[in-house]
Order: sequence, then C-alpha cells, then structure tokens
Amino acid sequence: MRRRRPSPRRGPTVGRSRPLLRSTRRKRARSGAAASRTTGSGGGGGAHLGLRLSVLGVVVFGLFATVLLRLWSIQVIEATAARSQALQTVTDVVAIQPPRGSIVMRGGQVLAEDRASNDVLLACPTSDRASCPAAESTVIDRLAPLLGTSVAQIDAAVQSNQIAPFVPAPVAVGVPYSVVAYLAEHQTEFPGVSVSHTYQRTYPQGSLAAQVVGYVGSITAGEYAQVSKARY
Repeated sequence: MRRRRPSPRRGPTVGRSRPLLRSTRRKRARSGAAASRTTGSGGGGGAHLGLRLSVLGVVVFGLFATVLLRLWSIQVIEATAARSQALQTVTDVVAIQPPRGSIVMRGGQVLAEDRASNDVLLACPTSDRASCPAAESTVIDRLAPLLGTSVAQIDAAVQSNQIAPFVPAPVAVGVPYSVVAYLAEHQTEFPGVSVSHTYQRTYPQGSLAAQVVGYVGSITAGEYAQVSKARY
C-alpha cells in the first residue's frame, strides 16, 4: 500500500503571513509619509533661499546705485566748485612788476637801465588793527637779525609808510636769494612778511642827459620833510 503524503496546511501559513504583510504595508506608509515630509521641507527651503537671494540682490543694487549717484553728483553738480578748489591748492596769483627798457646812446653807452631787486615787505600780521603794533613788533624782532639790520631801522621804515597804512611797507631792498629762500620756507614764523621781485632804475652816467631820460624813484627823507611842511 502506498502512503499518501500529507498535503501542506495552507490555513496556518496564510494566517502567519498576514502580520508580515501588514508590517510591510506600515513600513511603506511610513516611508511615503517621510518622503512627503522631506519633499515639503525641501520646497520650503528653496523658497527661503530664493527670498534671501532676492534681498541680497536688492542690497547690492542699492549700494551700486548710491555710488553711481554720488559720482554723478561730483562730476556734474559739484564740478565747478571742485575745479575751483583744486586750482586754489595748486596755483597762486603773484604780482610781478614788468621791467622797463634800457636807454642807450648812439655809441652804446647806457643812460638808464633796470636792475632786478628782491624787496622785503611788511604788512599788518593780523586783521585786528588794534593789535597790529604788538604783532608787528614780534615779527620785526625776528626779522631784523635775518636781514642784518636793526629793529629801529625797520620801525622807521614802517612808520614812514603811514601815508598808505594798508599797503605793505618795504623794509629791505636788494636782499640776497638766501634770505628769500629762508622766508619762503618759514612763512608761518613771519606772518605779514612778503618778498616782491621788482626792478630798480639805475643811471650809470649819473646826471648825464637827465633832461631826456628823467628819473623815477622814492623821495628822500629831506624831500619828504619839505612836502610835509607844504601839506601835500
């Protein structure tokens, strides 16, 4: 007799596979929910990143616009004022006396000619006329040793200029270039002091042909006393 093999029981097997199927479904559901959450969070991060980039672009554009606006203002609106200020820092107006021509005789003898001269002038160092004498006295004390003269001589030159008190008074004539250079390098120590490059008229032949060439120069102290008595 042949024995029959027992057929497999499907009931218990099916019953045992159901919990496994349920757990698989739960895992799939959880993974789907996690994926959906990840996708949602990724979309929000992309939106925030785009907003930040937009704000950064606006800030950079504003900075460039401010710089360009300032450059345009300097080049167009403030151009005239800036140009004048730049010229004032590099240029200065200096009045230079022009030379006169020489007068010679037919044989070449010079009757009148010009001689270059560096003259030192002194004006009031301050804008306050009341404190002007004291300020001038301080400057004269420093200036006298440099010019090789006395304080009394400079005071006399300043006092003789009372006819035109607002015009700088010449206190030294024909100073060497070393003195001119020193005064130019130490302007702050000598307020009110300036150097004028002038030309002195000279007559090598003396009074020869004076009725033709004439003469131009400052009057002497005696002549000044005479005109003062005459009240000119």
